[in-house]
Amino acid sequence: MRPSRQLILSVTLACSLGACSFMPDEPLDTSPKLNALEPARLPDVSYPVPEVQLAQVADSYQKALEVTEDPRTQRQIRIRLADLEMQRAQEMMLASEVAGRFFDRAIGLYQELIANTEQGASDTDDVQARDQLLYQLAKAHALDGDTDKSEAVLASLVDDHPQSDFVAEAKFRQAERSF
Repeated sequence: MRPSRQLILSVTLACSLGACSFMPDEPLDTSPKLNALEPARLPDVSYPVPEVQLAQVADSYQKALEVTEDPRTQRQIRIRLADLEMQRAQEMMLASEVAGRFFDRAIGLYQELIANTEQGASDTDDVQARDQLLYQLAKAHALDGDTDKSEAVLASLVDDHPQSDFVAEAKFRQAERSF
């Protein structure tokens, strides 16, 4: 009888091992998949963006300048005010039917910022911003029709800030003037 017990044990073991080979290595994943998700849709509600005039923005910056005590923040606000004045002057020039000088105030603001940078250029942000200020000053002179002053400022930009992102544009403007 022993052989039959061994035979039964062998057959049972073989069936058990064989049955294991039909089982997947990993359990079946029945969780939802991405392709079952509904597509995302934006709501139909629209929120109107209020129109703000350039003068209102400049007024807000001017008020912020009056209450700010941090010198770096004051400088950033002054740069923004100069940029806003530049934008205002461009809008006035485009709306005008007669030629004129529209950029005197912007030129004055940029010159003041550059002079302040030259006096206390200890902050690397100030030194890096100086090249942008020079470029904007040159642009203001050019738009006002004073190409000689624009050329002098561009030359200063190229000489003083050879690694500036504005050098390529400055050299292009210089070359353009030669033709």
